[in-house]
Amino acid sequence: MDDRTVKLIISATFTAEPLDSVLSFWMNKLGLLSEQTYAPFNQVFQQLLDSTGLFAGNDNGANISLVRLEDIDPDEIETDLSLQGVSNGPDADSESRNTDDLIAAVRTAAARDAVAHIVCLCPGNPTSDASLLERRTRFEKTFSQSLSGIAGVYTITTADILEAYPVNTYFDSVGASIGQIPYTPLFFAALGTTIARMFVSISRPPYKVVVLDCDQTLWSGISGEDGPLGVVIDSPRRTLQQFFVDQQRHGMLLCLCSKNTEKDVWSVFDQNPDMVIKKDHFTSWRINWQAKSENLRSLAHELKLGLDSFLFIDDSAIECAEVRANCPDVLVLQLPDKTEQIPRYLRHIWTFDKCNTTDEDQQRARFYKEDAPRERLQSATPSFEEFLSKLNLVVHFSEADEDDIPRMAQLCERTNQFNLSGHKWSEEGLIKALRYNEFNALVVRVKDRFGDYGFVGLILYRRRTDSILIDTFLLSCRALGRGVEHRMIQKLGQICSDLGLESIVLPYEVRPRNEPIRTFLYGIRTDSVELPDGDFQVSLSVRSALELPAPDAPPAVRAAPDSVSELKHAANSAADFEQTRTIYSRIAGELNEPEKILYAIESRMKMPRQEMTSTFDSPLTPSEIALADIWSNVLLINRIGRTDNFFELGGDSLKAVMLLSRIYSVFKVRLSVLDFFEGPTVSELAEAIDRIARNRNNATSL
Repeated sequence: MDDRTVKLIISATFTAEPLDSVLSFWMNKLGLLSEQTYAPFNQVFQQLLDSTGLFAGNDNGANISLVRLEDIDPDEIETDLSLQGVSNGPDADSESRNTDDLIAAVRTAAARDAVAHIVCLCPGNPTSDASLLERRTRFEKTFSQSLSGIAGVYTITTADILEAYPVNTYFDSVGASIGQIPYTPLFFAALGTTIARMFVSISRPPYKVVVLDCDQTLWSGISGEDGPLGVVIDSPRRTLQQFFVDQQRHGMLLCLCSKNTEKDVWSVFDQNPDMVIKKDHFTSWRINWQAKSENLRSLAHELKLGLDSFLFIDDSAIECAEVRANCPDVLVLQLPDKTEQIPRYLRHIWTFDKCNTTDEDQQRARFYKEDAPRERLQSATPSFEEFLSKLNLVVHFSEADEDDIPRMAQLCERTNQFNLSGHKWSEEGLIKALRYNEFNALVVRVKDRFGDYGFVGLILYRRRTDSILIDTFLLSCRALGRGVEHRMIQKLGQICSDLGLESIVLPYEVRPRNEPIRTFLYGIRTDSVELPDGDFQVSLSVRSALELPAPDAPPAVRAAPDSVSELKHAANSAADFEQTRTIYSRIAGELNEPEKILYAIESRMKMPRQEMTSTFDSPLTPSEIALADIWSNVLLINRIGRTDNFFELGGDSLKAVMLLSRIYSVFKVRLSVLDFFEGPTVSELAEAIDRIARNRNNATSL
């Protein structure tokens, strides 16, 4: 198996293998090598607790527990007992034991395992009892809240699934009774899509900046022609504006990029009473007549962020094409032509999904706005040394604790330029490293006269015989160039001095865009060893670290490529990810309903007929034609013939149950697995179906 293969380990209280085609479809669409493994039936507890089991052995991917709460504690749901010590009667403690034990098992696994855990609460058997439905919903919510505080654990509820991907009929009575497969293919498509979407949100770095067009995007109409009160903010665009207000609240930086005059644009914000989004929501803007790709590069330079963290939204196909061509690292999304489709489109842009929002996320827009007076002070100060003196910078170091883990993992994921090794520590890995003392961890918080930068730096180091070895040394770009990085080295020097050690060892690994830290290290090194592929290792004496002077000039931080060669490199890099970058737009516009997703899976994952050895014998009767279509969709093979044998086509007992369920749905005829052994071809099964139907009709006529 390739080292890059993503391993999804699935354990469920029901038969979950019908998810396989759905998860394979999405992993392929997202450009991920993947392998799905299913634990034995109803072994959720065992996998969570077994230190030698499938979950514990997963080192790259996610562990997924699929639970119907009624499978583990039916009495508790029926009596609506509360969780976590809240009693609803004299027997509450004993009756809630299973759910409490499950929560404890998830905690155990999260602390032990190297990958994230996705716990999915799936719907129970349908009921017309409104009070029972209400109790189930409330119970799921309480159960989910009990898991929400566990680092590395992500929860999906029934409401989450059905709100994003509504399915009218989710329960399969035939599949449930024969093979413990309680859901229809349509619901499995919704469930697998929700899991894939969650996996993407926790495993891929988020975009940091969304750049919005104005005319025909934020509003309908042209501000320069229709005037501030002539443009229309209809219901879909109010939804759009509120959507991005919410994104800004959760840490996304908002920018404007419009071919317009500033006066016309701001007059809409100032005078139109229907505007939901305000000027204060935007960190920066480029309102002019220049190419939008040029303006995006300018914004990236101003914000000191790479273009690969930018997302651009416009209504114009021409503008979107221009940005794609000249800023290939930017994710470009074109709004639907039909205005009424905009809300659904936005809900299904996976890149906006957020599992965790840190305090720093919520304050990010404020952090960037506070940079403006700093820039003005620096411009008005004769020397960089005097600028640093006037900042009144305060750098605070503290030992990391588990409350810091989400932000630590976020910094490791997002920090590219000033990052020594580029190690992408996950929350799960950090939990283990801290609990088992694999590293010492220092978090760095900064503030100055203009405001609080928050938690912006991280150091992970290991003590050796005569030195400390640095694993992670990183600093957010918004704090870079103010002497914080020098204070971090001085702090390490003090630690070495206190421990009686001689030096600090910093191994540098070449990564895309981490040239700023390379330049910094070359400026402070007292000794270094060159390593293959451009890597090197710096050894800094304690004395040199303690006496490290403050910078006399700001570092060269470049957020966007300037030279032709760099632009070509960026284009080639973007081409490598073209599949994953374009799929997000297609998901939002096309693959946003269970019916469409299931159709795409069944029509595009089928093995071509020519790859099969058997000859094609065309179905003849209506029953054979319908049955062949069912086989094709379940077995994922194009063009099933009437004499094709179920078992020779790769059929097994699981696929037989799936076929039986679909046969009942289409023909209203109940067959058994034994029928597949007695008549394993399409023609033989079709004959059995027709015979049962004739007998039923004859009995009815009598």
